[in-house]
Amino acid sequence: MVQLAPAATLEPQVFVWVKSPLAPMLVGNTGILLRIQGKLQDALNHFQQTFELSNEVGHRGSAAQALAVIGDVLLEEGDLAGAYKMYQQASAIEHEIGGKNLYASTLTQMGRVLRQQAKAADAQQAYRDSLSLEEELGNKSDAAETRLALAELDCDSGKGTEAEELSRAAVAAFRADAYADEEIFAQSMLSRALLQQGREGRRGPNSHC
Repeated sequence: MVQLAPAATLEPQVFVWVKSPLAPMLVGNTGILLRIQGKLQDALNHFQQTFELSNEVGHRGSAAQALAVIGDVLLEEGDLAGAYKMYQQASAIEHEIGGKNLYASTLTQMGRVLRQQAKAADAQQAYRDSLSLEEELGNKSDAAETRLALAELDCDSGKGTEAEELSRAAVAAFRADAYADEEIFAQSMLSRALLQQGREGRRGPNSHC
């Protein structure tokens, strides 16, 4: 498990940009850079300090973003309990301030953690809550990805018909947006759902659903 350093031990830094509307983007970009460099402890410490400074200046959106990215890093490290705790805190702030885009994304991540913890019913609820927000916001590609996550859960539980419906919707959405790689993955999930129903042969290798 990756440990976060106490705030008092961090080098003093002045993040003037926390007052900017661009703060969430800058936080995310910095975290991505540190993760690419493999400096996970530095990334976690940076986001912890960013969270605390954001709270000090009342920038709740930046605080939620920092918590969510900490959750992402912990999830990457396999610390499911730690990641889920960060996502819970982030989602509470996002719900409070009405940050629907980030809230939907965090719900999706919570679903991922719950699925890995073999809590299928809770994972499904998190994904469905996320899907509802994504549809409300018109985030078609995000909604398609969430449908695939739900389809995978349905396949795992033997619900081939439900998985088929979700997969077909995802295929159509990715095709409409010309997301070829994502469409291939969705087609693969559709094949799994059809195979589970004993209907793979009806689809045909060149079928467009």
